Amino acid sequence: MLRRAMTFHLPSMSPGRFTTSEVAMIAGMTQDLVRLWRSRGHIEVKGKRGAVYPAIEVAEIMIRYDLSRNGLAPKESKDLGRRCAIKIMQHVMLNHPVACEVSGPEAAVSWLRELHQSSDRLTDFLFGSEVGEELLVKVDDEEEFSWRPSTAPDLEHPNYRTALVFNLEGYAARLVELAGKPIMHFNFEVEEGEDVIHSTLAID
Repeated sequence: MLRRAMTFHLPSMSPGRFTTSEVAMIAGMTQDLVRLWRSRGHIEVKGKRGAVYPAIEVAEIMIRYDLSRNGLAPKESKDLGRRCAIKIMQHVMLNHPVACEVSGPEAAVSWLRELHQSSDRLTDFLFGSEVGEELLVKVDDEEEFSWRPSTAPDLEHPNYRTALVFNLEGYAARLVELAGKPIMHFNFEVEEGEDVIHSTLAID
């Protein structure tokens, strides 16, 4: 578990939330298709009309839609899509800290920003430490996908003909670019009389 520094407790974390129309725009789907997936149980969110999608669900929908366009049916992509979504959220925190909003007393906000910049412990605490693989790859007629670092395709058999590659850092960048609002919110408890500032995890 992530240890405290100074006297600060870790803030609460909540994901950015998106409407059906926002999800459709970010994922490149139609709103009708988003609703169809939800009605068939491919997307699990509360509510029907006016449903709200947490950011990690949006990340999952993005990758699963692209997988579906390349032959993997939505009913078969749930587990893989969730693993990809976690890695996409990791990349948002590590490479796009400006998309992570922080609010609370100035000293606490500064502590969290410095903690995040000095190590990966905050990201590890929230999403696990296995971030290294940025590419999801399938070679030729292989049935299974494999994970590769960004230097890939550094593939085991050099005589492959085709490689289907999904760049998870690219998904993180697209999510941040098109969201137009924070992907994550970190909120410190504020005592009565304390001034509150709003910032991001990025250090200027």
